[in-house]
Amino acid sequence: MKLRNYFPHEIEKLSVLRVTQTRSFDEVGHPIRGGLYDPVLGPVEPRDRCETCNQYEVHCPGHVGHIRLDVPVFNPILYSFCFNLLKGSCVQCHRFTCGTDGFATKVLLAQLRCFELGVPHLAPEIETQFKEKIGMSLQSMFISEEEEMQMFAELDKLISDRAGRPLCSLSVEAPCRNAVDLRKTVIKNYLRNHLFKRKARCPLCKGFNGQVRNDGARCILIDFTVHGRKRKKLDIYKSGFEGEELEEEVHSSDDEKDKKTMMLSDAAYGTVDVSEGALQLQMKAVQSGACEKLAWRAAEVREHFRLLFKTEGKLLLKLFPMLIDEGAGGLCPLDGLFCELILVPPTKFRPIRLFRGERYENPQSVNLRRVLEATETIKAVALVLNGDKSPQLMELISNRTQGKTMNAKMHSAYLALQQRVNAIYDEELDKNDQNRIPGIKQVLEKKQGLFRMNMMGKRVNFACR
Repeated sequence: MKLRNYFPHEIEKLSVLRVTQTRSFDEVGHPIRGGLYDPVLGPVEPRDRCETCNQYEVHCPGHVGHIRLDVPVFNPILYSFCFNLLKGSCVQCHRFTCGTDGFATKVLLAQLRCFELGVPHLAPEIETQFKEKIGMSLQSMFISEEEEMQMFAELDKLISDRAGRPLCSLSVEAPCRNAVDLRKTVIKNYLRNHLFKRKARCPLCKGFNGQVRNDGARCILIDFTVHGRKRKKLDIYKSGFEGEELEEEVHSSDDEKDKKTMMLSDAAYGTVDVSEGALQLQMKAVQSGACEKLAWRAAEVREHFRLLFKTEGKLLLKLFPMLIDEGAGGLCPLDGLFCELILVPPTKFRPIRLFRGERYENPQSVNLRRVLEATETIKAVALVLNGDKSPQLMELISNRTQGKTMNAKMHSAYLALQQRVNAIYDEELDKNDQNRIPGIKQVLEKKQGLFRMNMMGKRVNFACR
């Protein structure tokens, strides 16, 4: 069984409605068109008919909708993967710092070749043979394309000899459990020892990467003042200082002091349409000493990953097949790590509650409504930045965002949107909100309750059930 997330074009095909209204019901109690309880998503009352399939509430399977975000946000489920991928890459030259043309990567590809051909039992032996035959003279060197082609030709011959039959006769069948575990172990060791290993100084471009920190799953902080490096040492680095390679242990703990990060300017502080030129401008400001810390939101990280995929795309698709999207066209597969569309579940899975004649939304609907409000705030700030300074927009912005300038308010609204999306999946990721609503994780775990929270022992869940 293979699992992966939906890509944006797949969500659009599944969806029957784009949800745009923050209100769900009008004053009379009827569902609002374009809201979270639009009749297109399914009937609200048992006696109503669905406007999509024309079935009653009992027989209607439900229909999904979607919310389109004005800016990309991190997928909360894949945030740790994005963080590790950024740790292993250089923010200056947009390549992996481990050097994917080296010997370790070629050994990994040779082992993955064994798994692809359906002979996983040859992977450990191939690794040993590969090291003895080619590796001893090339371990400290990068390998050219001609050498790589020659190596893999010899590898195919070696696999054919060990298997006792030609490669064309090797059928790729569904792998067994041991083969899957072995492949997972091989990739995990490579990621830990090479790809995700943080290096403060890139061995390829000699650029200084700084220290990467997690800011509450909202953005990624890059600190270029780590290890006591001040502006003078940044000037030395700019002039071509070449020292020993520094490696650091990067901890993904939140640092309250680093929340006050320095951006390039007010324009860059509030920009949501990030391009390659914007990243280059940031790096120039860092090298000149004008900026010491950066806060990369999903827009900046996505652009960095797009540049990374241009040089390291083949390896990434080999390691992570979940990124392969045949219907994406010319889009970058790494865009699947971010959310531009939020899937809205059918109405029947978010039933309303009636109490004393009043309707109350399902907790999941409340989280989705908060995402709509955060998106509405970003739209309002964008309109003001473009010159529309109507009193209604200014009042909405002042009530929902913080910041002295409009660009600072845009940054604040961007982080608020990321928090609202995080809260859909896990309420614990939205630490600033006192009125937390249970997310999908809490609904699946169901570990809240009077007995569960006040019992000790190994069989708590069994006893509570």
